[in-house]
Amino acid sequence: MLKGYKKEKLHEIEKAEKLNGVQIRTIIVVCCIFLTIMIPSIWLAITPDNVTLKSITKMLNPTFLCFIGAVLAILFKLSNEREAFKNIPWDLIFMIGALSILIALSKKVGLWQSLVIS
Repeated sequence: MLKGYKKEKLHEIEKAEKLNGVQIRTIIVVCCIFLTIMIPSIWLAITPDNVTLKSITKMLNPTFLCFIGAVLAILFKLSNEREAFKNIPWDLIFMIGALSILIALSKKVGLWQSLVIS
């Protein structure tokens, strides 16, 4: 109907190279961390009355597990740490940290109550 069979191929798709050892180990570390975060959470959603599972999911904090994943990547020498630290947006992290400190300080002083009441 649209005569797509008459169109010429623009270019051939090249086959991707096979993954090397570092890439495979990186995928394994990322998958392990992801599954460690997701499996207990999904299981808790299915059985919400399980007290033991609630305590396990509280202990498996995603931030902490991602930190463990980063440590594993350093131990397995999956990347260059100096190059990785150069790519981190430190100015944004410091800005968000400083903003959260100012918000906590304003709550403690009572500024939030005066803003909400007004």
